[in-house]
Amino acid sequence: MVSREEKVVWFYEQSKMKEWWKANHTLAFHYGYYEKGFRSHDQAILHMNDVVWDMLGLDGTRPLQILDAGCGVGGTSIYLAKKYPMVSFTGISIAPSEIQFATELAVQNKVTENTRFLQNNFCDTKFPDGSFDGVIALESINYASDTRELFQEMYRILKPGGRLVVLDGFRTQKRLSPMMQKAYHHWLSGRAIDDLVSINDCVMLMAEQKFQQITATDISSRTAASELRGVVIGLPFFFSILVKSIVSLNRYKRSDDNFYMGVLFCGGLLAVSGRSKYYAVTAKK
Repeated sequence: MVSREEKVVWFYEQSKMKEWWKANHTLAFHYGYYEKGFRSHDQAILHMNDVVWDMLGLDGTRPLQILDAGCGVGGTSIYLAKKYPMVSFTGISIAPSEIQFATELAVQNKVTENTRFLQNNFCDTKFPDGSFDGVIALESINYASDTRELFQEMYRILKPGGRLVVLDGFRTQKRLSPMMQKAYHHWLSGRAIDDLVSINDCVMLMAEQKFQQITATDISSRTAASELRGVVIGLPFFFSILVKSIVSLNRYKRSDDNFYMGVLFCGGLLAVSGRSKYYAVTAKK
């Protein structure tokens, strides 16, 4: 039986999404932050990196240690490392190919002096207590095997006064119709996620770990264009798997990469339905 962790690794190592998301331009797989002056896909993706840094509220002109928890191919850390050479960035992911690629990109971008990328599980990092001044979790916490353990670990490895920034899609209390509930489960399966963390649970679990100054801000309006981009990309794949499911009498294989692409369309439906919203959550140790 395939483990949950293996499904997540497979998704990030095999998915066509990186090609469609133009990750070769931005080195990123996350949503963009759209506002005046940042209207193109590439601009908004890179702007999100700056938004994340601003939310950390740290002084980039002095030596700091930052953890990028669930770093993907390292785009955010590499972008910020070039901008803040005094700051050291550690990126971790459970996908070995992502770590290998991130390490290569760090060499290409000449930031090997203040970046490192490690294959590591952010629920059990093995880093010493108080290792980091700040932790970034950009669209990664929904892949945690246990959200409580994740926040316990983030609290442990932060220095006193250190800051945690989480940006992600969160489940709301919105009730769904049976059809939308089915779409929700298809979307979860397609993203190798068991369930979205609810925004209420996120805040509660942070408080349980004694985090202070917790704020949760709905920034769905700033990421809506990325959501729409996913719908447009996923639509032809969605109809492709729908037709194949009918022809094969529902024996269509979910392991096919087209399924993982097609469910992007369902993600848009969920956002419109109010089942999920994109939040920025910040906290201080």
